[in-house]
Amino acid sequence: FLQTRFYMYDSIYNHRTVRAIEIEMAQIFQETIALFISDNPANKLEEYRNLDEWGLISKARELANTDKGELGRRWEAILNRKPTWRMAFETRVQREHAPDFLDLRNRDDKRDKENKLAEAILSEVTKSYGDILKPDDVRVDIVSLDLRPERSLLQIYDPETRSLVSEPWVIVSAGVPARSFIVRVYTCREEHIDALTKAATATIQTENDKVIDTNI
Repeated sequence: FLQTRFYMYDSIYNHRTVRAIEIEMAQIFQETIALFISDNPANKLEEYRNLDEWGLISKARELANTDKGELGRRWEAILNRKPTWRMAFETRVQREHAPDFLDLRNRDDKRDKENKLAEAILSEVTKSYGDILKPDDVRVDIVSLDLRPERSLLQIYDPETRSLVSEPWVIVSAGVPARSFIVRVYTCREEHIDALTKAATATIQTENDKVIDTNI
């Protein structure tokens, strides 16, 4: 079950296209929500009541079909699963303990680590290719997944004895991957993907070398 759950998150929820769509939606979400609510939701409860998943999808389809501006074009791309953002780099890391550049304790920390990594990659691009990319042209997305429970002696149902047993999760989860990280780099400038790929590869290698040096 744990392995199936792990690969479900890895292959569906954290799929590269799904993550690219999330980046795209984050950029246009506020503008889209403004079409639903023109004031404080507490003062516009009837408008707020219509702001659900179905309402958002319906509005997105409407914008894709009728709005020929930037907002409509980007919703059309999202609905067609062809977001503006293209993946230039991907690496997967499995470690028991997170290296510093992947240590995500909360949402703010995640954003901070992603921004710092993006800055380092952009610096590498500039060093080799000049100012071909701007900060708004690059996004770093770090996904962390740890399936092991915090309580190491959690009780588990044993179908053989039909009872709850306390098995150390070290034994039970032996076949489950350690903490897993996916690092992806996206760009909206498709013509510079090759340069970004090389820069991201060099930057991540440098970060990994720091981890190896520290461990030694």
